[in-house]
Amino acid sequence: MIRRVVIAALGGVICVSCLPVPFDLSFSKAAMITSRMTQDNPDLISAGGSDTNSPTDQAFYPSVSPAGGFDYSAGFATSSDGTSVQIRGIAGGSQYSSQGGSAANPQLWPLKSGVSYLFATSLDDQNPLSNGYGIFQGTPPGSLTSSGNGYYSLLTSPTPLLSFTSLQVVGVSVGADPSLTADRLHVLVQDTSQSQYYAEGSFPLDSTGPLVSSFVALRGTVSYQLPFIPVGTNRVLYFYDETMGRSYASFSDANQGRWTCYAWDAVGSYLQIPVTHPVAALLSNGQLLSMEDGTARVYDRDGALRATFDVGNLAFIAEEYVNGEARCYFSQALPYNGTQHFNVYWIATSRLSSLGS
Repeated sequence: MIRRVVIAALGGVICVSCLPVPFDLSFSKAAMITSRMTQDNPDLISAGGSDTNSPTDQAFYPSVSPAGGFDYSAGFATSSDGTSVQIRGIAGGSQYSSQGGSAANPQLWPLKSGVSYLFATSLDDQNPLSNGYGIFQGTPPGSLTSSGNGYYSLLTSPTPLLSFTSLQVVGVSVGADPSLTADRLHVLVQDTSQSQYYAEGSFPLDSTGPLVSSFVALRGTVSYQLPFIPVGTNRVLYFYDETMGRSYASFSDANQGRWTCYAWDAVGSYLQIPVTHPVAALLSNGQLLSMEDGTARVYDRDGALRATFDVGNLAFIAEEYVNGEARCYFSQALPYNGTQHFNVYWIATSRLSSLGS
């Protein structure tokens, strides 16, 4: 078994070295992990000129295939520094359009549509009332377009469905869904008329945006207290488990000097779980994935650490269903000689924690 793993790892290094990428330890660490995954793109993806951001800030989001999984004939190369995001439309190995702008704490998800769509959220700690979303669309050989100038409010329309009107979005996430036509958008909103009071909602999400007519208030239309979220917090990493009806909030707690995570199953019932790193995704099997500083950590739904492994410059881009199987997809940026390239790898969600062994 040890011999097979070593050979596989060397194979990953050889594959990456098809490009004479300058030595970087993050590439070597990524090669050890990708050798245990499946490369999804049939050929290396060329994405035109390389951005100046570090490779860990860059990712490739392919178009979602109507049959499930990804279609690599087109997609988006993205780069972000935490306060802005640059999105480039890519097809046939070259860039055909580009857009960018201010996007505080940007989050990105590929949308199911059969054409390239990217859902982007911006959650601004300094100006939380400006929090919103944008849909980026690109169909070569046309231009990359977004859903309007700037970001649309996440809760402008659903407000009448809640019993309070003074609110702001503090957390948002997109959950994997077996549906081939839509994903599920979950939001945590703060009732700004009452300190530490919140509500949760859910929308179907497709290339037209959140379907506000199908908005669901997850725990009723009356706001309830979440006293563990510090007063003045405008931003948390929020996730909702459709299967268990459990919510999670992961945030940097200045009082404790580290990341903190809480879970709650019902109004008034919550507990702190031992997750001390930012949560990147709640997976379909209930596991929590953290990606921080080149290290991946997998926790069970109660916060017990199940696996830790180096990922180098791999970026988690999505969990998708293919033929009924949930898969985790990771993008790797491979810059060389002023040109950016990418590979995309996947592993079954059920096997993700095995990467730590």
